[in-house]
Amino acid sequence: MKINGKIVLAIIIISSILGLIFNLINPKGVPLIAQEKVLKWESGPLSVPLNADEPYAVNLAQAKELYEQKELFIDAREKEDYLSGRIKDAVNIPFDHLDDYITELEKIKKDQRIVTYCGGTDCDLSILLGNKLFEIGYKNVYIFFGGWNKWLNAGYPVEGNSVNK
Repeated sequence: MKINGKIVLAIIIISSILGLIFNLINPKGVPLIAQEKVLKWESGPLSVPLNADEPYAVNLAQAKELYEQKELFIDAREKEDYLSGRIKDAVNIPFDHLDDYITELEKIKKDQRIVTYCGGTDCDLSILLGNKLFEIGYKNVYIFFGGWNKWLNAGYPVEGNSVNK
């Protein structure tokens, strides 16, 4: 049996058009052009729970203030990086392996104030994790922009296998 290339091409084109139409009319359809998410920076008092409509970014001084308030810090980096060095008392929930950490996530109350961080300003794992946590119901999420590198350089409390204690 010979395969007719024109028929195969027609089936692919028709299927693609039907898929696009379905996606456009579906309320849960995927946007064809992704919108870039811009970080909103926290400017209010950090003593008040956030309960916002999305996570907010905090700078080094604000992150230190939240740390001093004993808020939960979550390191979004890989386990090896976390073990090497981290913000003291931070827990590790790597964004790239989030499904493997469901048990740990279930231990965190939905109204708990959370600060996510990763390696530095060129790392977006903390943003991705913060947005995902917010999406699944955590409403007091801050993203520490600058992360591990800024914290370490500031001389703030750290722990891990490769840091001086």
